[in-house]
Amino acid sequence: MQIEQPDITVLMPVYNAESYIHEAIASVLQQTFTRFELLIINDGSTDGTLRIIEGFADPRIVIHNQPNRGVAAALNTGLALARAPYIARFDADDICYRQRLQLQYNFMLSNPGYSIIGSAADYVDAEGNFIFMQPPAGYTNQELQALSYECCAFIHSTVFYKKEVILENGGYNENAYTFEDHFLWASILPGKKVCNLPLPLIKVRFNPDSVTIDERWHPARFRSIKYNAIKNNPISARQFA
Repeated sequence: MQIEQPDITVLMPVYNAESYIHEAIASVLQQTFTRFELLIINDGSTDGTLRIIEGFADPRIVIHNQPNRGVAAALNTGLALARAPYIARFDADDICYRQRLQLQYNFMLSNPGYSIIGSAADYVDAEGNFIFMQPPAGYTNQELQALSYECCAFIHSTVFYKKEVILENGGYNENAYTFEDHFLWASILPGKKVCNLPLPLIKVRFNPDSVTIDERWHPARFRSIKYNAIKNNPISARQFA
């Protein structure tokens, strides 16, 4: 049974994440803020991911199963199904600190002019051991608006935003494979007020198997296509053929 009306939708796309999904879900359910739904878009997982998700008996968890279509398509499905006005992005191999939702929700209520906020993050290894704290590319709206298009304004799993702002922009571009967030921010930031909170609010797992692994491990051709797409906006599936 779903909760009546959530204030936040925690949106988690999932594909073959059986090694880490239990810890990720548990970190959301243990939040100090409780008026949320955890919307999990199972993007055609073929391992034990769905079994692990279904092992949780919490009415705040909402599961939607679909054939594998990629992260951007899963996020767009989630946006269409989300019942809350605020979306907290989260990846299935990361970990939320307990105060994450409360701090970001409080900030948005106290600063209604903001559309998107993120934070710093602690990076951990596959076993969850701390490696380093990663600051975002900037903190204030002025700093983030001044970034080069090559620099992503947010650490993806930390982002908290007004759902309507993303929907008005058409959602995530499904051709921007592995950089759908960066592509979206580059198109939305002009004209919107945004910021990053300095406190790390999540642990990002440094997972070599993740499709969102740092772009420095991608070949130069991929980076060239990505930056050209972000700078010039149009992008098609043919570019990655």
